[in-house]
Amino acid sequence: MSRDTVVRYKFHFVWEDEKEEQWLRAMARQGLHLVKANQMCRYVFRVGAPEDVVYRLDYLTRARKDASYFQLFQDAGWEHAWACSGWQYWRKPAAGGEPEIFTDRQSKVDKLRRVRQIMAGVGVTSTAGIWANPVYWRFSETGISLASRIGVAAIAVAVLGIWVYAFCKLTQRIRAVSSAAV
Repeated sequence: MSRDTVVRYKFHFVWEDEKEEQWLRAMARQGLHLVKANQMCRYVFRVGAPEDVVYRLDYLTRARKDASYFQLFQDAGWEHAWACSGWQYWRKPAAGGEPEIFTDRQSKVDKLRRVRQIMAGVGVTSTAGIWANPVYWRFSETGISLASRIGVAAIAVAVLGIWVYAFCKLTQRIRAVSSAAV
Protein backbone atom coordinates (compact mmCIF):
# COMPACT_ATOMS: atom_id res chain seq x y z
CA MET A 1 0.00 0.00 0.00
CA SER A 2 1.27 3.44 -0.83
CA ARG A 3 0.96 6.58 1.26
CA ASP A 4 -1.85 7.64 -1.07
CA THR A 5 -4.08 4.76 -0.01
CA VAL A 6 -5.44 3.44 3.25
CA VAL A 7 -6.99 0.04 4.00
CA ARG A 8 -9.88 -0.35 6.42
CA TYR A 9 -11.82 -3.45 7.41
CA LYS A 10 -15.52 -3.15 8.18
CA PHE A 11 -18.11 -5.90 8.34
CA HIS A 12 -21.64 -5.32 7.06
CA PHE A 13 -24.45 -7.78 6.54
CA VAL A 14 -26.09 -7.77 3.11
CA TRP A 15 -29.28 -6.26 4.53
CA GLU A 16 -27.29 -3.36 6.02
CA ASP A 17 -26.41 -1.62 2.77
CA GLU A 18 -27.66 1.71 4.15
CA LYS A 19 -25.22 1.42 7.08
CA GLU A 20 -22.42 0.71 4.62
CA GLU A 21 -23.43 3.78 2.58
CA GLN A 22 -23.36 5.95 5.72
CA TRP A 23 -19.95 4.58 6.72
CA LEU A 24 -18.51 5.28 3.26
CA ARG A 25 -19.86 8.84 3.47
CA ALA A 26 -18.22 9.26 6.88
CA MET A 27 -14.93 8.04 5.39
CA ALA A 28 -15.20 10.58 2.55
CA ARG A 29 -15.78 13.34 5.09
CA GLN A 30 -12.46 12.27 6.63
CA GLY A 31 -10.74 12.47 3.23
CA LEU A 32 -10.85 8.73 2.49
CA HIS A 33 -12.44 8.02 -0.90
CA LEU A 34 -13.35 4.48 -1.95
CA VAL A 35 -11.08 2.90 -4.53
CA LYS A 36 -12.15 -0.74 -4.12
CA ALA A 37 -13.77 -3.21 -1.77
CA ASN A 38 -14.01 -6.97 -1.57
CA GLN A 39 -16.14 -9.71 0.00
CA MET A 40 -13.69 -10.05 2.88
CA CYS A 41 -14.75 -6.66 4.29
CA ARG A 42 -11.57 -4.99 3.02
CA TYR A 43 -11.90 -1.44 1.71
CA VAL A 44 -9.14 0.52 -0.01
CA PHE A 45 -9.41 4.30 0.11
CA ARG A 46 -7.52 7.05 -1.70
CA VAL A 47 -6.37 9.75 0.69
CA GLY A 48 -7.58 13.19 -0.41
CA ALA A 49 -9.37 16.30 0.70
CA PRO A 50 -12.39 15.75 2.93
CA GLU A 51 -15.63 15.93 0.93
CA ASP A 52 -19.29 15.31 1.63
CA VAL A 53 -19.95 12.50 -0.83
CA VAL A 54 -23.05 10.33 -0.81
CA TYR A 55 -22.54 6.66 -1.63
CA ARG A 56 -25.35 4.44 -2.84
CA LEU A 57 -25.27 0.71 -3.46
CA ASP A 58 -27.16 -1.23 -6.06
CA TYR A 59 -27.10 -4.96 -6.65
CA LEU A 60 -27.08 -6.11 -10.23
CA THR A 61 -24.93 -9.02 -11.35
CA ARG A 62 -25.34 -8.32 -15.08
CA ALA A 63 -24.38 -4.64 -14.76
CA ARG A 64 -20.95 -5.07 -16.37
CA LYS A 65 -22.62 -6.20 -19.58
CA ASP A 66 -25.24 -3.46 -19.62
CA ALA A 67 -23.91 -0.14 -20.95
CA SER A 68 -27.35 1.47 -20.62
CA TYR A 69 -27.28 0.76 -16.87
CA PHE A 70 -24.08 2.79 -16.46
CA GLN A 71 -25.27 5.49 -18.82
CA LEU A 72 -28.47 5.98 -16.80
CA PHE A 73 -26.48 6.64 -13.62
CA GLN A 74 -23.87 8.81 -15.31
CA ASP A 75 -26.58 10.93 -16.92
CA ALA A 76 -27.95 11.52 -13.40
CA GLY A 77 -24.52 12.68 -12.21
CA TRP A 78 -23.38 9.52 -10.43
CA GLU A 79 -19.82 8.21 -10.60
CA HIS A 80 -19.27 4.45 -10.56
CA ALA A 81 -16.82 3.95 -7.70
CA TRP A 82 -16.47 0.17 -7.69
CA ALA A 83 -18.16 -3.18 -8.33
CA CYS A 84 -17.80 -6.30 -6.20
CA SER A 85 -19.74 -9.56 -6.57
CA GLY A 86 -22.74 -7.84 -8.12
CA TRP A 87 -22.69 -4.86 -5.74
CA GLN A 88 -22.37 -1.58 -7.61
CA TYR A 89 -20.93 1.31 -5.61
CA TRP A 90 -22.07 4.74 -6.82
CA ARG A 91 -21.06 8.13 -5.46
CA LYS A 92 -22.10 11.72 -5.94
CA PRO A 93 -21.33 14.99 -4.13
CA ALA A 94 -23.98 15.61 -1.49
CA ALA A 95 -24.39 19.24 -2.55
CA GLY A 96 -26.54 19.92 0.49
CA GLY A 97 -28.84 16.97 -0.10
CA GLU A 98 -29.22 13.24 0.08
CA PRO A 99 -29.34 12.11 -3.56
CA GLU A 100 -30.89 8.71 -4.17
CA ILE A 101 -30.37 6.23 -6.97
CA PHE A 102 -33.86 4.83 -6.54
CA THR A 103 -36.63 7.25 -7.39
CA ASP A 104 -39.45 4.96 -6.29
CA ARG A 105 -40.14 2.38 -3.61
CA GLN A 106 -40.55 -0.51 -6.08
CA SER A 107 -37.01 -0.06 -7.46
CA LYS A 108 -35.58 -0.38 -3.96
CA VAL A 109 -37.75 -3.44 -3.26
CA ASP A 110 -36.57 -4.98 -6.54
CA LYS A 111 -32.92 -4.49 -5.50
CA LEU A 112 -33.54 -6.17 -2.15
CA ARG A 113 -35.31 -9.04 -3.88
CA ARG A 114 -32.30 -9.52 -6.18
CA VAL A 115 -30.03 -9.68 -3.13
CA ARG A 116 -32.38 -12.12 -1.37
CA GLN A 117 -32.58 -14.31 -4.47
CA ILE A 118 -28.81 -14.65 -4.75
CA MET A 119 -28.49 -15.24 -0.99
CA ALA A 120 -31.07 -18.02 -1.15
CA GLY A 121 -29.25 -19.62 -4.08
CA VAL A 122 -25.88 -19.43 -2.36
CA GLY A 123 -27.33 -20.83 0.87
CA VAL A 124 -28.98 -23.78 -0.81
CA THR A 125 -25.91 -24.49 -2.95
CA SER A 126 -23.50 -24.24 0.00
CA THR A 127 -25.55 -26.50 2.21
CA ALA A 128 -26.23 -29.00 -0.58
CA GLY A 129 -22.51 -29.01 -1.40
CA ILE A 130 -21.63 -30.04 2.12
CA TRP A 131 -24.30 -32.73 2.32
CA ALA A 132 -23.67 -34.03 -1.21
CA ASN A 133 -19.96 -34.52 -0.57
CA PRO A 134 -19.36 -38.27 -1.00
CA VAL A 135 -16.70 -38.21 1.71
CA TYR A 136 -19.40 -37.27 4.23
CA TRP A 137 -21.36 -40.43 3.49
CA ARG A 138 -18.29 -42.72 3.43
CA PHE A 139 -16.71 -41.88 6.76
CA SER A 140 -16.59 -45.50 7.83
CA GLU A 141 -14.88 -46.51 4.58
CA THR A 142 -12.30 -43.71 4.79
CA GLY A 143 -11.51 -44.22 8.46
CA ILE A 144 -12.78 -40.78 9.45
CA SER A 145 -14.23 -40.72 12.94
CA LEU A 146 -17.83 -40.25 13.95
CA ALA A 147 -16.78 -37.06 15.73
CA SER A 148 -15.53 -35.63 12.42
CA ARG A 149 -18.77 -36.60 10.74
CA ILE A 150 -20.75 -34.84 13.47
CA GLY A 151 -18.47 -31.80 13.05
CA VAL A 152 -19.20 -31.64 9.32
CA ALA A 153 -22.93 -31.95 10.03
CA ALA A 154 -22.69 -29.11 12.58
CA ILE A 155 -20.95 -26.91 10.01
CA ALA A 156 -23.66 -27.68 7.44
CA VAL A 157 -26.40 -26.81 9.93
CA ALA A 158 -24.59 -23.59 10.91
CA VAL A 159 -24.18 -22.55 7.26
CA LEU A 160 -27.84 -23.25 6.60
CA GLY A 161 -28.81 -21.30 9.72
CA ILE A 162 -26.81 -18.26 8.64
CA TRP A 163 -28.39 -18.26 5.19
CA VAL A 164 -31.90 -18.71 6.59
CA TYR A 165 -31.27 -15.81 8.98
CA ALA A 166 -30.03 -13.62 6.10
CA PHE A 167 -33.06 -14.59 4.00
CA CYS A 168 -35.41 -13.65 6.87
CA LYS A 169 -33.65 -10.32 7.52
CA LEU A 170 -33.87 -9.42 3.84
CA THR A 171 -37.55 -10.39 3.81
CA GLN A 172 -38.17 -8.13 6.83
CA ARG A 173 -36.38 -5.27 5.09
CA ILE A 174 -38.40 -5.81 1.90
CA ARG A 175 -41.63 -5.64 3.91
CA ALA A 176 -40.47 -2.50 5.72
CA VAL A 177 -39.55 -0.74 2.46
CA SER A 178 -42.77 -1.92 0.78
CA SER A 179 -44.93 -0.52 3.54
CA ALA A 180 -42.97 2.70 4.15
CA ALA A 181 -44.73 5.98 3.52
CA VAL A 182 -43.83 7.61 0.24
